[in-house]
Amino acid sequence: MGRSGGLRAVLLSVCIAGLVLAGCTSVDDESSSVSTATTAAAVGEGGSWLSVVSSGEATIDGGELTLTGVRTEVTLFTDRPSRQAHFMPTDDFVAAWAEMGFESDPPNASLTWTTDDGAWSTAVELANPRLNTDQLVFDVSGLAGGRGLPSGQTLAAATLTIDDGIIINPNELCFEIQNGEETDGTNQTLDSTCDFEGVDLTAVTFEGSIADGANFSNADMTGVNLSNGAVHSVVTRFAGAKMTGMNFSNTVFCASLKITETQTGENSWVVTDTKQCDAQAPTSIDFSGFDLSDVDFSGANLAYANLSGAVLTKVNFTNADLSNANLSNADLTGATTTGWDTTGANLDGAKGL
Repeated sequence: MGRSGGLRAVLLSVCIAGLVLAGCTSVDDESSSVSTATTAAAVGEGGSWLSVVSSGEATIDGGELTLTGVRTEVTLFTDRPSRQAHFMPTDDFVAAWAEMGFESDPPNASLTWTTDDGAWSTAVELANPRLNTDQLVFDVSGLAGGRGLPSGQTLAAATLTIDDGIIINPNELCFEIQNGEETDGTNQTLDSTCDFEGVDLTAVTFEGSIADGANFSNADMTGVNLSNGAVHSVVTRFAGAKMTGMNFSNTVFCASLKITETQTGENSWVVTDTKQCDAQAPTSIDFSGFDLSDVDFSGANLAYANLSGAVLTKVNFTNADLSNANLSNADLTGATTTGWDTTGANLDGAKGL
């Protein structure tokens, strides 16, 4: 699919979706109303992907498009007949700009926004993306035959739908683990593109990895090793997972992970997770009611964790930090608690102590 064909397909699809809100006149109509909706699906092995970048607002000034309040993830989806979706961290998307073919052949895009009069759109060409925290800047120009750029305005709820780029095996490792082709997930960042829902992970090791948004819901993680790592508890999902016998020794569980920022250009930075908690967000993992029997939490940071009602029989809590944790009504029968720190913890109704 070529550039113009791909963009036209996207404009047409979002226009059709927007009919329920305000109606559309034509694919090329600048005032076309739009509404986009995407859902996560299995990640494919690569190919041509269209990208959606959402923000709180945008401005155009001096040939620069500035998106402010950019979401931390870019939504990618394939052109038909393939029907797949993928979520890529925004900083990774910017870093992969050249690899996707956009540096040598700048993409077209649909820029949509809202005003008091409704939803609007125009077509643009994008180049040279620069990301600084939640602000994403592109060099921008209007397409021939278009209606110009909405310069000097604040464009609310601005969204870019970007023409097709080539992404080779997005998050290839997670895709291979998901399909049983790989069992070594050590020292990786398992972000929201890693969808392991319902997957048998019993043969996989994630030692030293950072779980930052991965979906482990309903996965079989019996005996899985995620030691010496970190879990971003707010965005990483474990609901319904089988977790007995897992190894979380020396792993930290944080509502927010500290990050490091490395400047890669005059106006661009790469953000990297660390295995340390952000002290400003102490609330930790919610394992309330989970069956965590035989799990190794030795040396783990579980401060503020919610383990109320959890089955913690024969769990190893040696030297674990459980300060301010909620262990009420948990079953700790046979648990090893040597050197654990339960300062401020709630142990009301806990069994086996």
